[in-house]
Amino acid sequence: MGITSWQQQVPLPTSYFASTTNGTNDTVSLGYQQPNYWRLPLVPVAAASPISLTGNFLRGAVALGADGVAIFNPRNNTGQFSQAIGELDAYGGHCGLGDDYHYHIFSTHLTSVLGNDKPIAWGLDGYPVYGYVEPDGSAMLALDSDGGHDHGTWGYHYHARGTYSAGTATWTPASPYMMSAMHGTVVNYGGQIDPQPTGSGLRASGTGGYTAQPVAGASITAFKNPVALSVDGSGHFIENVSGTASNDDWLMRISISGVSYDICWRLNRNVNPKTMTITWRLPAATTTTTYNNAGNRITAYPMAANTMAKLPDTSQTLDSTATFGEDADYTINAQSFTDNGNSTITDNITGLMCTLFPAATATAYWSSTTVKGATTTEAWLVEFGINAAPTPPRNSQGIVSYEAKTSAYPVFAVRSASVTTQIAVSQNGTALTDALSTVAYGNVNVGSTSSKTFTINNTGASALTISGVTIDGTNASNFTVTTAPATTIAAGGSTTMDVLFSAASSGAKVAAIHIASSDTSVGAAFDIALSGTGYVPPPTITAVANQTTMRNNATSTLAFTVGDPQTAAVSLTVSATSSNATLVPVANIVFGGSGASRTVTVTPASGQTGTATITVTVSNGSSTTSTTFTLTVSPPNILIIIADD
Repeated sequence: MGITSWQQQVPLPTSYFASTTNGTNDTVSLGYQQPNYWRLPLVPVAAASPISLTGNFLRGAVALGADGVAIFNPRNNTGQFSQAIGELDAYGGHCGLGDDYHYHIFSTHLTSVLGNDKPIAWGLDGYPVYGYVEPDGSAMLALDSDGGHDHGTWGYHYHARGTYSAGTATWTPASPYMMSAMHGTVVNYGGQIDPQPTGSGLRASGTGGYTAQPVAGASITAFKNPVALSVDGSGHFIENVSGTASNDDWLMRISISGVSYDICWRLNRNVNPKTMTITWRLPAATTTTTYNNAGNRITAYPMAANTMAKLPDTSQTLDSTATFGEDADYTINAQSFTDNGNSTITDNITGLMCTLFPAATATAYWSSTTVKGATTTEAWLVEFGINAAPTPPRNSQGIVSYEAKTSAYPVFAVRSASVTTQIAVSQNGTALTDALSTVAYGNVNVGSTSSKTFTINNTGASALTISGVTIDGTNASNFTVTTAPATTIAAGGSTTMDVLFSAASSGAKVAAIHIASSDTSVGAAFDIALSGTGYVPPPTITAVANQTTMRNNATSTLAFTVGDPQTAAVSLTVSATSSNATLVPVANIVFGGSGASRTVTVTPASGQTGTATITVTVSNGSSTTSTTFTLTVSPPNILIIIADD
């Protein structure tokens, strides 16, 4: 709530989990094909040359809030302070084009939850962030040029920046809002700190009534999650004030010209592919659209309650390093759990819920080639009450492995996965699970393809026959088997097949591949979900060097180059902004050239001197890329001669 410049985004959960693969398609990035989670140095290293946030890191996060929410540069991708132009809510955040909620100022509201003595965030360089006062509650000491300092027992740390009102005893965020530069060592690549996790967008602009642009006069007046939704006679979601609230139901209320519009959406985690269905209400129309999962954005796990519940104590007492901020440095919130009596347990500190496995019933069996008996060679198998058959088949849920009896008591070897089947499938060395695994191709440029090789192993003692490979699902036509597997695999042998993803159009694509074989323990076929996203890359623009000119003099004609792998250079548009409109009005920034070769000339306002940051932006109509340079306007050198008569 509080946003007055809304660009039609809504908040969706983001899969920052090790089980999700980072979605970047940039093979140079340190995040390429890595687990999709945040990385913070345990032992920060001060940078020899700290990198300024001005003109750098305009993509991605520079810090991570103690609540797990990413904190971006206080400037948006056009170089403007998001807080100053009404883009942020009461907590200093908003949603990006991928419907990913993030802050653009430090999360000072967490101080009321954590207290002054605990960090409200951590820079991606590993240094902690505190609020408007020192950790002991005293007034903030002077900060260095990076926006932090090193004193007392706390080591180097950053602070939130703001102004204090004695009359109301409150702080107000103020420029520069957070650190001015990354004091610690970071990798500056692709306009952001590298690596960092990604979030695959589900909605493309121009679908479901949504267009990625501001709505004139719109403001967000209410947000609800959990909330109870129901479906009206037209198939649209509406709030059900007497219903049972769900953590997977969401509502955001928009006010336009005094009229309220409820945008409602629901996550369905129980289907494959998982989906998000949203009812989009604006003055022009009401539409309800279902979007398929992409890049594992929707996981099988619901979010914790949105009550800012605290973290439990980890019971860790051993310090691994001298750096303050490890688990051992805190003793907080003793662990507490509630058995709900319905096979679930709630963590009373975090609000997270876990599922209890059904009670196990142990049954003694011989190995699969013998009969039951009571001898010293007896082996045991634990059957968890899910299978009714007296001798459960391979791949049955709840089965654990056989272990020989070595004493007066049986030995149980519990396995978290199913008993090994004859057919085993892997991709790039990662074992896949029948009907559960998804192979993600990630972002692939529209018009391009990406191929993955699957390995099929025969783990049995007899030959395995592959009777066919089929692909079906919503976007089956985007996936093709280009190299078929062998029809017969000898015992202990293997074969491979290649599956090609063709990104014919933008957006998420999903399908499923089915490998039919003589191993009937997996059912009709070994099933694998496939996903990929047709990606429209942003345009490119070369850097423009910093410029110096004299008062009342324009710069020389400055050349730069634009490009786009999908859009002809002649169709690209360029624009500019100035951080100092008094010195350089936007109207005084004039572009020339054509195609890929463009120019810009900057004329300072008459009689003005000073410094301005000029941001030049290229757009292909759906995405933009910017570069910045500094213009310094100096007064002319005047030689004064005094004559002595």
